[in-house]
Amino acid sequence: FMPGGTYLVSTTLVVRCSLEARNAVLVTAQNGVCVRLGDSDATADNYLRHLTVTLPREIRKTTVNHAVDSVAVELGRVAFSTIKLGYTLNFTTAIRASVAGLTDGYFAWNDVFLGNHQTHKVGLEIIPGTNGWVNENRWYGGEFGSYVTEQSAGYIGIHIDGGDDATLWPDKNRFIGTSVE
Repeated sequence: FMPGGTYLVSTTLVVRCSLEARNAVLVTAQNGVCVRLGDSDATADNYLRHLTVTLPREIRKTTVNHAVDSVAVELGRVAFSTIKLGYTLNFTTAIRASVAGLTDGYFAWNDVFLGNHQTHKVGLEIIPGTNGWVNENRWYGGEFGSYVTEQSAGYIGIHIDGGDDATLWPDKNRFIGTSVE
């Protein structure tokens, strides 16, 4: 449980268990990943399963600089879980579902409630990585938009990429009521 309030985040907040944070607000000036759901340890065989995670109602970066990689929420080695996202603002990528950089892994069989994501270069990025996969997730609702002229050029609402290995392309991901402007 994370009580309501505004929290300044100076490093990646790693979530490895069920979480209720709907009344919290996270603010960061840092580049990189703000919130990571799942273990990023490339040597561990850790998969989070059967979680209920409600992330903070707002995750925002204080400045916009899309020349440097920044991610509001990274979804990693998680399966059979329910994830609820709120509002994100000013990151290069709002949500990245990926096990890239890990020896192997998956993000699969989850119900993800997307929320509202504005002023990003990429709204949702699905990239399984070299030995992983991002499959059979249900993505509910969500709104992705870029209202600032600088970000609008080249804006990508949803980016799905299997990389060089065609056998690992993400498949059977379903989008229900998702809006991209």
